Amino acid sequence: MKKTLTVNLNGMVFHIDEDAYEMLGGYLADVRKHFSSEESPEIMNDIEARIAELFTERMRDGRNVINTADVEAVIAVLGKPNEFGDSDAETEETRQQSRASRRKVRRFYRDPEGALLGGVAAGFAAYVNWDVTLVRILMILLVVVGFGWFIPIYLIIWLITPEAKNAAQRLEMQGEEPTLENIRNYVNSAQFRESAEKMGGRLWSVCRGLLKACFVLVGVVLFFVCIAALVGTVAIVVMTLVTGGAAVADALLPFNGSKFIFITMVISFAFTVILPLAAITAGCIRLANDRPLRHGGTWAWVGLALWVISVTTLIVTYAMSDSDLRLCGLSAAELSGPAVTESRPAGNFSGVQASHGIKVILSEGDSCAVQISAPPAMQDYVRCSVDDSLLHLSVNTKIGKPMLDAVTAYVTAPRFTALTASSAARISASDTLRTPFLDVEATSAGAVDAILIADRMVCSATSAGKIEFAGRCSYIDSRATGAAKTDLASLACDTAYVSVTSAAHTSVCGRWLDLKASSAGHITYEGGDDGITRHASSGGGITEKN
Repeated sequence: MKKTLTVNLNGMVFHIDEDAYEMLGGYLADVRKHFSSEESPEIMNDIEARIAELFTERMRDGRNVINTADVEAVIAVLGKPNEFGDSDAETEETRQQSRASRRKVRRFYRDPEGALLGGVAAGFAAYVNWDVTLVRILMILLVVVGFGWFIPIYLIIWLITPEAKNAAQRLEMQGEEPTLENIRNYVNSAQFRESAEKMGGRLWSVCRGLLKACFVLVGVVLFFVCIAALVGTVAIVVMTLVTGGAAVADALLPFNGSKFIFITMVISFAFTVILPLAAITAGCIRLANDRPLRHGGTWAWVGLALWVISVTTLIVTYAMSDSDLRLCGLSAAELSGPAVTESRPAGNFSGVQASHGIKVILSEGDSCAVQISAPPAMQDYVRCSVDDSLLHLSVNTKIGKPMLDAVTAYVTAPRFTALTASSAARISASDTLRTPFLDVEATSAGAVDAILIADRMVCSATSAGKIEFAGRCSYIDSRATGAAKTDLASLACDTAYVSVTSAAHTSVCGRWLDLKASSAGHITYEGGDDGITRHASSGGGITEKN
């Protein structure tokens, strides 16, 4: 059992056993005696910093206490004072041969001693052994020729590159081993380096002013770009919520997903673009005000995490929106070629749900049947399934506006009780539909129209959906919102409850009417001989057909 002590080296605390402590203390005492009193404090600080780095590297194996083997390893790396001794102990020729035999491995640091902005240019010049003035001129040329694209690269390098804070790191930056002799020589030559760096001070003060002007210009431009991107994102999300996403998505990208997926994709894309632009804008503003960049702050890590999440979410949602993009690569001839009709197996159903631009033609018959008419290249992309008496019809990828009529489904059933059209799908009937009850929904630019004879109908049109019926129905309950349109003027009824909002429009004809319009919604009615109730608010309007 050994006694353990605690030591502080360059602000870092280590646990060390008693034997190792005595060995380390004796080594530091020998080093301190070797150097003159004038240079000793600065050299000793750099040596302790290097020892702390070496101890940290050796503690990565999970040990908590430094032993004599660790101290011996550190001494072997740094060297003992008596190994380089006086100048006559080793000839210059021997020194040159020893240096030549060592392989120089340079590490990239930011050099704060030669820094004008962040020390990136000075550090890179030391890493490649170029003149720092040449590196700075090249960087300015890249900014000018590249119309500012090099500025974000510079800022990223600034953020991720560590700073050379002590003599050992500066020696590594120059490809020199951080031994005692090299650290001493580096400290002794510090005044020479500082005087040499001041030679170009006036020139670079002018260049720094130009760079600050560039940072201000880039920061202002990127600020307005961020604002525009944010406004555009909000506009797209609002339009998606209002229209259901089909029209917006069809105009922007190959899309075959839900409204939630599309909104998630848009927001992820916005964060992917806005977060880096916002970081660059903030960096440019700080640089223009001679304020240092915050390296690795809390907000920086939070922003980086959000950006990574946004990129990942964007990739995943894009893949979900269109799992098979091969159809988009089909030639126009294949998409517009002669259609073939195929029968699809289907169980019993009484409702139809159509989406993604497919056209559905209904007819009543003795049994349920589904036939798909489409070019041969598209047949495999048409989905047809029955779930809980509801027939689902869709195309699993984007067809495009010119190809909306490329797929037609002919659906036959003894009776239809539910019809739903979404994402630009259209449902119509080749003959009159007869049913006691019908539930109709049109959303996301979907459309439903037919001639109907029914006892009761409930219809809902949202997000630019369109419903149009003619015929006869005893009872109607109609709701429309989000720029939708419902035309029931040719559907005679006894009782109708109609509600419109959010710029929707409904036309209705009935003997007894209950009408409500709000938020720029409008109702046009005809009839009301047995009674009428009207309520308009928030810019809504109710007018009688002339």
